[in-house]
Amino acid sequence: MSLEVVTPAVLDRPESLHREMPWILLAATAELPRPNATLPTAERERLLTDLLECERCLVEAEELIHRRERPESAEIDPREVRGAWRKFFLAHYTFFHTFAVLAEVYQRAIDLLEQGGWPQREIEQAGALWALGGALMRYGVDFAPTATIYQQFIRPRMPEAFSGTWLREYALLGERRRRLKRALDERAATERERVLALRAALSEGERCYHTFHFQVMLACVPDMTSKLQEYEVEHGKLATEERQYQIFDDWFHVLRLPEVELSGYVRSVCTLIPDLLVDLMEGTYLEPEPLAKLTAGFSTALEILRGVVTGQELVQ
Repeated sequence: MSLEVVTPAVLDRPESLHREMPWILLAATAELPRPNATLPTAERERLLTDLLECERCLVEAEELIHRRERPESAEIDPREVRGAWRKFFLAHYTFFHTFAVLAEVYQRAIDLLEQGGWPQREIEQAGALWALGGALMRYGVDFAPTATIYQQFIRPRMPEAFSGTWLREYALLGERRRRLKRALDERAATERERVLALRAALSEGERCYHTFHFQVMLACVPDMTSKLQEYEVEHGKLATEERQYQIFDDWFHVLRLPEVELSGYVRSVCTLIPDLLVDLMEGTYLEPEPLAKLTAGFSTALEILRGVVTGQELVQ
């Protein structure tokens, strides 16, 4: 695919766009923070108010989101490039939080299975969060012309072999996925049909995630070759170690702390979601399906966080 050549001079200080992106705080363990037993009642109520306000924004935004037409001209608008960087980071920040919440849901499902219960609701929530993760990928490249901007202004500034597999939340989720599979396998011996139904529901969410991911790859990198694949063709297999996790955090401006307070985590989510919704209300290229998965997934994530703040178990 031929890309329109755009010189950096088109933008005002283009080299600063990456540096200008904000930083966020996440736990070194990549886990969703647990509620502090000493969390004051007033603080708990403020967090629940923040979540309620976020849900209200979500309901209102669903009526105001509108699509914009893709430009016919190949000319690059500097404002579109600046907006592309913002959307790319905002999508990833929300994605990181989403995967931490998803890992929490997996843990709840594992616990229920090991205790003899059935995690029907947890599997439904996991499916919605998987779809949300894929829809966030689509939102992250909600700019045009997509391939030109991504390949000229964003991808070249990524480190060598850069890969989403270097995300700590991704690694945590992978470990819990394997544990959930084992827990389901153990129950399948006596409850095969019920286990098959749970697996099918979970697979549908993952299928949606992979479909959206494929669409993003096709739009941004038509030859479907990732930076990690490019590296491994020349240098061989690259094992993911602490160094890679740190490179990923540094590039995406993630500061890892030994422990992150639940209050700060919830407020971060309640800032990211409205910011993203404002973008959608100002105009988006996204089709109805990813938009529907975004709003449904946000609703699910907020429901889970509300349960964590109140100290209740997820709906069983």
